[in-house]
Amino acid sequence: MPQVLFPAERDPLALRVNGRQDPGAIAVEDLLAEGRSWGIPRSRAADVVSSTLESIRAAVENIGDRHGAPASLPLFLLEQTENLLRGDPAWTRRLPPAIALSGID
Repeated sequence: MPQVLFPAERDPLALRVNGRQDPGAIAVEDLLAEGRSWGIPRSRAADVVSSTLESIRAAVENIGDRHGAPASLPLFLLEQTENLLRGDPAWTRRLPPAIALSGID
């Protein structure tokens, strides 16, 4: 949810994921349950979620300071990705470090 780095975009998700609208509370189990609600077998949903998170991690690690990305954005994306890969909710702190670094309260 990189748009949460911008004050005007602090609203919850436009679409619910497994009934949740708070992006920081969503965990892999929610992504899997959402996939299941679409008729995707759990094993296939797990493969898609896992490979997507691994791809996100690899892409974010290669962002660096290219493409004009704010320095806080890769940190924020990596923290969310690592949390999800561990099975935790996307945010495990009140404010992820990247948001704190951006100066947004």
